[in-house]
Amino acid sequence: MDCKLNFFDPKAAKKAYGRRYTWMDRLIMLRSGLVHVEFVFSGRYGCISFSATLRDGCWCCRFKYINYSHPKQWRSVVIPFSDKEEDRAWAKACEMADLPIPWQTYRYNHFRAGGTYYGPNAVPYDIKGQICHVFKWQVVKRNPKKTWCSKACNELMLCKDMSWGEFFSADRLDLYLRKAEMMPEELFELCVEYFKVV
Repeated sequence: MDCKLNFFDPKAAKKAYGRRYTWMDRLIMLRSGLVHVEFVFSGRYGCISFSATLRDGCWCCRFKYINYSHPKQWRSVVIPFSDKEEDRAWAKACEMADLPIPWQTYRYNHFRAGGTYYGPNAVPYDIKGQICHVFKWQVVKRNPKKTWCSKACNELMLCKDMSWGEFFSADRLDLYLRKAEMMPEELFELCVEYFKVV
């Protein structure tokens, strides 16, 4: 089944829909034209999106049903996943969002404000690490127990059964595997090389 990575383009959103930049958009735009990424599961999992975000009042890894009603602000890359690979990605996402694997079958205790789904111990968003990453300052070290969108989504990408060395040069493979160092635009460029852009 095909999954997707949907990348948010703040300049396109401003031009098409008049959306203003958030402070985090402005910060990330210092190094990346794309400021956020969502991993969209296939219809097998209800086409639900997963990422780490500061939006929706959660400040952590979460699931959310997003209808992507403003298509001009999103850049999509289709990622072919086998059922087995997608199941692994789902299990990893559930782990990061602190939800049991069959959480969608439960009707209690997992719904949060803004239509988001996550548990009390979901992996938190690494604001300090993101600031350090954007400015390349080493004043604050990234917290290995925290994450941000491109790092979290790349964790799911690594659930694919691929010999990445066959696809990437050594330096590109190193970037891909060093998930913590990747900005949304870098993940987009790597995926565009090998997967279909919608």
